[in-house]
Amino acid sequence: MKRLLFAFLLISACAFSQEADKEIYSKVSPTTNEEYKFLVAGLRDHIEKGTDMKLGYSIKWNEPLKSKDGNYKVNFGVFLKNDTNTVKGISIILQVFSVSYYLAIPINNDDLMKSYQNSLNELGETNTTFVAFALSKYLPVYLDLYTNMLNATRSK
Repeated sequence: MKRLLFAFLLISACAFSQEADKEIYSKVSPTTNEEYKFLVAGLRDHIEKGTDMKLGYSIKWNEPLKSKDGNYKVNFGVFLKNDTNTVKGISIILQVFSVSYYLAIPINNDDLMKSYQNSLNELGETNTTFVAFALSKYLPVYLDLYTNMLNATRSK
């Protein structure tokens, strides 16, 4: 059942993106390998060791969501390229007890989306279920951001 919920969320997001004009979608700046690597590895160093934020980028964090028992916490952040104010990915930090997992949802990059899917598979069912639940809360916000990004591309 839990996997079905997550599959539904992914299918809904994919269906939304497929409805967009393919020409416009192809103009949306994809997440690069370098940006993705920062979100899944460099961000950990930035947060835990105090290293510098990736030059030219910023993250706008949402309010963290915690499980009722306090064992799980997930935080989503919109990764922005400052000079263009373009969304380059969504950062996910899942904390299970005292262990943190760093994931990223890429934009317009099928290969990196496969990496994201593999990361979810490695989390296991319980952790993935909590991420899916938390993501469903913010999904409307992210769909709105994505729609605005597509509309801005359309007007260029």
